[in-house]
Amino acid sequence: MIIDVVMPKMGESITEGTILEWRKKPGDPIKKDEILLEIGTDKVDSEIPSTHRGIIIELLAEPNDVMEVGKVIARIETEEKSGVKIIEETNDETTDEEEPILETVEAQKKVKILEEKENYTGRKKFFTPVVLKIAREEG
Repeated sequence: MIIDVVMPKMGESITEGTILEWRKKPGDPIKKDEILLEIGTDKVDSEIPSTHRGIIIELLAEPNDVMEVGKVIARIETEEKSGVKIIEETNDETTDEEEPILETVEAQKKVKILEEKENYTGRKKFFTPVVLKIAREEG
């Protein structure tokens, strides 16, 4: 299956980016999360990892080309020739989700208890959404 790699959005106000350097060339194998290229914007330069494992089949932009966010900049051929493997992975994930759901429910109970605790002034403590998320994830 051929996957299109698009110019990522690097920030809310960023509408384009400059290709600084390709780390791979057509014909090169690439692993998922391996650095594919470097891009630059007016605010930040970033290394962009591959979202899939496969072979680079085409680079659609050259270094120093300015590309709009969302435009296809490369193509990767993955080993998946049909959707069968994807469906199997999806089915496996749904059966494995039962335990994390139980853990999430237990973590939510702990967070609720934390939210209800009062401090020494008698007022309820305030926890930011970030703190609550960490508490749910870490237990």
